[in-house]
Amino acid sequence: MVFQNVLPALHGDRQAASITTRELFQQFALKLADLWRYESGLSIYDLFHNLTGWEHFQSAQARGQGVLLLTIHLGNWEFGAPLLTERGVKLQVITGPEPQAELTAVRQAARA
Repeated sequence: MVFQNVLPALHGDRQAASITTRELFQQFALKLADLWRYESGLSIYDLFHNLTGWEHFQSAQARGQGVLLLTIHLGNWEFGAPLLTERGVKLQVITGPEPQAELTAVRQAARA
């Protein structure tokens, strides 16, 4: 299925689609391992080699008008919230529902 999905983006190049599919599964495996590490209680700080740009956030926050952060779903995007809360940032997270109510409940519990 993944192979078929990436094939059009690679102009029908089957070899490139095969390589890309394998790389996507490798990256997904890393994402799961990182997520399970975090959900088991281990620190996520070891997962980041460089945290840069913090001064930009602090500058925006210093204006006293709030900061709106928008993210798209790329990789381990959910690590942003714990990183920010560990730095004392108060968050309000707004997301859409998951395809199944049970999954929405699991996500809400994990995010809490």
